[in-house]
Amino acid sequence: MSEQIFALIDINNCYVSCERVFNPSLNNQPVVVLSNNDGCVVSRSNEAKALNIDMAVPWHEVEKSAKKAGVIASQAIMLCMVTFQIVFLKHSKLFLKKTI
Repeated sequence: MSEQIFALIDINNCYVSCERVFNPSLNNQPVVVLSNNDGCVVSRSNEAKALNIDMAVPWHEVEKSAKKAGVIASQAIMLCMVTFQIVFLKHSKLFLKKTI
């Protein structure tokens, strides 16, 4: 019988964390990542959460106050997803991506 290994990878503020890897100047800044199709907030840094920016809120509803508070918005979700998939696929025989 072959040994099976399962891994669960849970990344805090995943898309924001990925953005910060590619752009370290975003560290310690309030950051939100917006969905590509409708511009809703899909990831928030702890700093953005502290400003009471809600998840799934349309950016246009909070943009003015968020920008005034120094929030940076990004939409590079696909880059993050592709990067993680490349890394995971390289190191595993089977990769199933699930989000909650």
